[in-house]
Amino acid sequence: MANNVVNAFGDNVNTRTITMESGSLIIMRVAANYTFNQNITLLGPATLFMTESTNGHNRIRTFASPISGAFALTLRGGNGNTVNLNAANSFSSLNMTADDRYRLFLNVAGAAGTGDVTMGRRAAADARGGSLVINSAGDTIADTATLTLNNIGYEGTTNDGAVPRAMVVMNENETVGALVVNGPGAATLRFLSGDSTLKVNGTATFNGPSANMQISNTAALTVGGLTFNNNAGWNITDNTVTIDTSGGGSGIIAANVDATIASKLAGEGFTKTGAGTLVLSNSANTYSGATNILGGTLALGALGSISSSSSVLIGVGGEFDTTALSFTMLGSQPFTWNIDPTGAGSAGLLDASILNITSGNATFNALAPLDDAFYIVANYTSLIGLSFASSLTPTGYVLDYNFNNLNQIALVQRADIAVPEPATATLGLLGLAGLMMCRRRMA
Repeated sequence: MANNVVNAFGDNVNTRTITMESGSLIIMRVAANYTFNQNITLLGPATLFMTESTNGHNRIRTFASPISGAFALTLRGGNGNTVNLNAANSFSSLNMTADDRYRLFLNVAGAAGTGDVTMGRRAAADARGGSLVINSAGDTIADTATLTLNNIGYEGTTNDGAVPRAMVVMNENETVGALVVNGPGAATLRFLSGDSTLKVNGTATFNGPSANMQISNTAALTVGGLTFNNNAGWNITDNTVTIDTSGGGSGIIAANVDATIASKLAGEGFTKTGAGTLVLSNSANTYSGATNILGGTLALGALGSISSSSSVLIGVGGEFDTTALSFTMLGSQPFTWNIDPTGAGSAGLLDASILNITSGNATFNALAPLDDAFYIVANYTSLIGLSFASSLTPTGYVLDYNFNNLNQIALVQRADIAVPEPATATLGLLGLAGLMMCRRRMA
């Protein structure tokens, strides 16, 4: 079938095969529910259109036999259509576009083909789109695939309860290689629903405009990393987000814009990067690995907690903001500050309102020999405790817990030990070496 538009009828049996060449289009111009039993072979990128005009609104389109061929397949959803993929398919990518609302059910392992899956919405102002329904315990989507969500749920902007229906309905667990959410187009969305987990081996990337992305109380999201881009204000709410790098993920949460994780954060630790502020606002966070802040700000909301984290590293240029609550440093959770003497010098920073350091274990890691008179490492409004329970400071520096009476903790150069400039130190070492050689000759 070469570049023709046809009605998809005839002998509707699985012993028949329809061959679609590049650019081919099949339109299901039928008002009734329809099961497509023929095998389909792609010889190039092709399109299956679920309806046309008013024919076939709110109908079920089922593809019962395999769609084969290593080419891109576009499924074009019409008004209220339900599309079932009931066979293992071998097309190389799946693109679901929308003229209106739709639902796409992946009902068997391999239903989504061998490659990436993209869910779209229409360009009209109401931005109606569709829902992806994971309906099989097998791998309906390839584990290495990128799942891209441009949709905003089956009902578009029509509410199902308080928010539009889910972008992805997790009736069974599913694993993908990466997840990309592009400008969902609604202020609040049911991101995941169902009673199972979407696992992203790599990074889940959220591109603006931002939205409140809700995870229903029975669904969950597991990621190897997270990235927030474009517009500030991303908010992942409800149930659980788990960090799991076993699939090759980086463990990085890159908040390039301001974002909030209000969901419970579980699993491994993470590394915060990006210039934005990432807020953790759930009191029930259980992630147990290290918290590394290498860029921007990691903040705790009024109920936020990192109490289960094994350690905290505040890198140069990083900030840990606990001003929204009273923060206690735990003896079981050592803190490390990185300090860089380059230029004017800088250090990781802890910002606090009420700061309890009584049990705190603090290490100050100089990335090169220090040469400045002081480095500010913490600000506070009120300090509980006279000093850290234990501290390790660079040679020639001590801690001042109320530096210049400004409610700051600073590393301060000791007055009785002059820390030489690097060039001076080098000359001194050369002189000492020369003196030792001279003494050897005299001996």
